[in-house]
Amino acid sequence: MLSRPHRPPVGSRLVDDLLVSAGRGDSVAFASLYDRTSALIYGLVRKVTDEVTAEQVTLRAYLRAWRTAPGYDPTHSSAVVDLLRCANHELTKLGQPTLTRGLARDANLAVPQ
Repeated sequence: MLSRPHRPPVGSRLVDDLLVSAGRGDSVAFASLYDRTSALIYGLVRKVTDEVTAEQVTLRAYLRAWRTAPGYDPTHSSAVVDLLRCANHELTKLGQPTLTRGLARDANLAVPQ
């Protein structure tokens, strides 16, 4: 899934608006959100776990995002941050390293226990 040049960046207001629309039941908006962000979310999850688990976590994260989208408030966080929270939740449920700990480990940073 390569992003196309005509698409706004992942962190754009459009991505937030897509999650708001998904919260109102707009499945087309959610599909567009997935198309624009899934490579990023999968790529980050893949850094902390194997390919099969990363695929599973990414899909579960989007399912969780769909279910929680009605409560999404773009004034509190971006859609990408919300998706990353969903991915972290799914990683935790599977007993996998979270994105914060895994990425910090990759960067050789000390992460407090």
